[in-house]
Amino acid sequence: MLRVLIIIAAVLTSSCANNVSEPFCDNPDSKILNCFCRTNEIRCRGGSNASYNAVWKLFETVPDLIYLSFFSNFNYLPTQMLAALPNLQDYRCSLTNTTLVPKYSFNNLYKLEVIDLSYNKLTTIEGHAFHNLPNLERIFLFSNKIKTMDENAFYTLPKLTVLVLSNNSLEKLPNFVESSKLLNDFIISSKIN
Repeated sequence: MLRVLIIIAAVLTSSCANNVSEPFCDNPDSKILNCFCRTNEIRCRGGSNASYNAVWKLFETVPDLIYLSFFSNFNYLPTQMLAALPNLQDYRCSLTNTTLVPKYSFNNLYKLEVIDLSYNKLTTIEGHAFHNLPNLERIFLFSNKIKTMDENAFYTLPKLTVLVLSNNSLEKLPNFVESSKLLNDFIISSKIN
């Protein structure tokens, strides 16, 4: 059986009931991942590709999740799981084999403020990948292999002030980046081809 490391850290809003994480950690599928739960926190280590679908389904039991961090070896962004987390404010996903940020990956996560997809194997950001995120302030995409970003990748982001693209293989910057009056911090340290 292929073994991969998954670390899932989750912090739930303080307005939730005392044992919000119980439905998640009491589920046998979470035991596969060796999960540890506290009142406002879920951390999991271990697992296999076969267990991912069951784990994504478990996140439906914690809709008040506000912080989620993955360090794993999966090959895609779990967009269906993210759709079940309407209160998510901070999403971090690193050290994966993910190569693509597809269209509408984070669509309608209205409370999302931070997306960190650094240290992956991303090569392409599709149009509308970061679509309709009215509170998104910071995107971190450094240390990937990004070659192309669609002109509409950063669409409807009225609060975006930080975009970090250092250590990538960008062929050119999207017009949005070059003309944005919103970006306070735009960081790119790799040469544009």
